[in-house]
Amino acid sequence: PEHAVLSQCLAIHAGVDHQVRVWTGQSGDVLRSLRDRYGVSDAEFPRFAMVFMDQCGSRFWSDLEVLIKQELLMPGAILLADNVLKPGAPLFLWQLFHGL
Repeated sequence: PEHAVLSQCLAIHAGVDHQVRVWTGQSGDVLRSLRDRYGVSDAEFPRFAMVFMDQCGSRFWSDLEVLIKQELLMPGAILLADNVLKPGAPLFLWQLFHGL
């Protein structure tokens, strides 16, 4: 929770809090609940310009698959992932280097 509060404070300080949403919870639960959170049609559904992933490395690829299958990423979206080398996320890295 501290990191979420810090993230929200940084967004406010940067003046982008009206454009930034910080969610906490297990990534699989959060990703599956996005359509319910917004309750809008596919045309109005928000897409992400940037995603920061900071979970267990073994979850990266499955979460990215959800983002791709649900068309949640804008063209040219930036994907920032922590912990890909230690403890490691070999499937995620392989997919990135060999094309999604």
